[in-house]
Amino acid sequence: MRLAVIADIHGNLQALEAVLADVRRWSPDLLLVGGDIVLHGPDSLQVLKLLSTIDHIAIRGNAEERVLQTPEEESADEHPVVRLSRFIKEQLGSHWLGYISSLPDHRYFSVRGNNDVCLSHGVPGDPFRGVVWSDERERYLLSDPEWPKRFVPPDELKKILRNIPANLFITAHIHRQFQRYVEGVTIVNPGPATGEHIFCSGQIMAEYMICDLSPKLGAWSFIFRQVPFDAETTLSRLEALKRDCDAVEWEIRSGPLSFLSRYRQ
Repeated sequence: MRLAVIADIHGNLQALEAVLADVRRWSPDLLLVGGDIVLHGPDSLQVLKLLSTIDHIAIRGNAEERVLQTPEEESADEHPVVRLSRFIKEQLGSHWLGYISSLPDHRYFSVRGNNDVCLSHGVPGDPFRGVVWSDERERYLLSDPEWPKRFVPPDELKKILRNIPANLFITAHIHRQFQRYVEGVTIVNPGPATGEHIFCSGQIMAEYMICDLSPKLGAWSFIFRQVPFDAETTLSRLEALKRDCDAVEWEIRSGPLSFLSRYRQ
């Protein structure tokens, strides 16, 4: 059994196209999309349309939740990400909003039987809080008053893992590729398909993951992939949206896709 896992696309069509081209080389049995398909990038609608043309199983992330929960009316003091979410919401229209609202926030798969694989953007029931990559990092973040609301503390994570049947837990959200073990469960993160902090010869790389289940050993192995994509086109398309939504300027300067403008510099 071979799984390809993509997450945190964030409306980046160029990155998704590059990832899908690389995925095809691996001929996976199943393509999983771990949420945060939309928002921040310039092509949320086009990303959804492209995914609709290929076989895959998707879940909802916090980006989809933000778009769905954005109020129709503007307020004077709202954060730029709220205005950006409203802009994306208008672009998607009722059909695609209905689609993303129909996605669950986690799913189980029976690969070896008994729902042994769990896919969740954050943790089941909460796509806004992620799992970090090490015990040491957990201890560090617990000392920062801003972080406990953004990740799952160690004791709570252990409780969650004891209550799920899976021994492979695939999460996303924190934009970092990793593999770790907690409570006898293997936790992996495919990294951000939107592209971010991985550079190879000066190139921003989109990330995803291949999960292979060995038929002889009955054990999983993981290949963390980084794929170059046309970041200049992504940034140019984002800049072109500034005339339609003033919050795009915030995205370019300090939002989750601000790395694109730093790359150009």
